[in-house]
Amino acid sequence: MSQLHLLVKNLLNNNIDFQEYVLLYSLYNKNIDIICDYHDVEPYTNYIISNLTQKQFICRIVQNENKISLEDLYSNNLRLTYKGELIFKEFVKSAPGNEKLIPYKVSWIEEYYDLFPKGIKSGGFYVRSSIQDCSNKMNKFIIDNPQFTKDIILAATKNYINDCKARNYDKMKLAPYFIIKDGTSMLSGYCEAYVQGINDNQDTYKISNDLEGV
Repeated sequence: MSQLHLLVKNLLNNNIDFQEYVLLYSLYNKNIDIICDYHDVEPYTNYIISNLTQKQFICRIVQNENKISLEDLYSNNLRLTYKGELIFKEFVKSAPGNEKLIPYKVSWIEEYYDLFPKGIKSGGFYVRSSIQDCSNKMNKFIIDNPQFTKDIILAATKNYINDCKARNYDKMKLAPYFIIKDGTSMLSGYCEAYVQGINDNQDTYKISNDLEGV
């Protein structure tokens, strides 16, 4: 498959046009000059910035009360979300000579991984299994659930581990499988419960653990 074919396929799969792709590509490479050069040919608009934000491809670096706009672009206050970065990672992965799966790195994954107890097994496997699997699954989780921040995810995970500790870690999920397993996310349920617990001014929020541990 040619590079041009891959590019067109990438645009169609992500429902973006070429002008939007140039902007995203510039942010991905941290090269504002590309945006400036293209802007001289086809000026960017507030609509494009808003549209890419609604599609969850870009977001602000520093938040403020004003509506996101071209001013954020001009002031270098935009960055790609995980979903935005995935556009280019998938493009590289699909390109000739790059057939291997690209491992994703979530910057704070060690904080998540270190919450799980050392030396504990579930179903014959240590619950602290494969930090890279945790990173790959967390990357997908963050893309699919942008409403959950790092703090919510870590707090919800602590609640889960405390629940497991109370029952001597019986049927505890492995660290990667707690995030996602077979299309189902126990982490998502704990995040929702944690947020609900905060809204209800509760200190803790227990969840049923009828699922298998591994």
